[in-house]
Amino acid sequence: MGTNKPSINKERRDTPRVLIALHAIVKMAGRPFQMFRTRDLSLEGAFVEIGPHRLTPAQKIEVALKIPSNGTSQVFRFHAHVTRVAPNGIGMKFDHVNTESYAALLECVFGTRTDAAV
Repeated sequence: MGTNKPSINKERRDTPRVLIALHAIVKMAGRPFQMFRTRDLSLEGAFVEIGPHRLTPAQKIEVALKIPSNGTSQVFRFHAHVTRVAPNGIGMKFDHVNTESYAALLECVFGTRTDAAV
């Protein structure tokens, strides 16, 4: 039946994401740490623009993000796994986030404008 319902974006994450370019230092299996940038960030993970790499979903990675916190930028380390592979980067989900890192993510996600960059 022809109803004009608005399009609903079926978001897979439980928390909002913000468009933000943060320094992201990523360690992939068999490779040294490399510097990239995030495209977006949520409390659960991030999308990192790493370009074309041969990563697969569920692959474990380490990432260090330079997150603005309490008026300065601090580096927070996360263990994560790849959830999505795209031509320009990867989506990742954090495996475990300690209390201090979670507080920084909360401040960044809920206190950041969408045009911010660090």
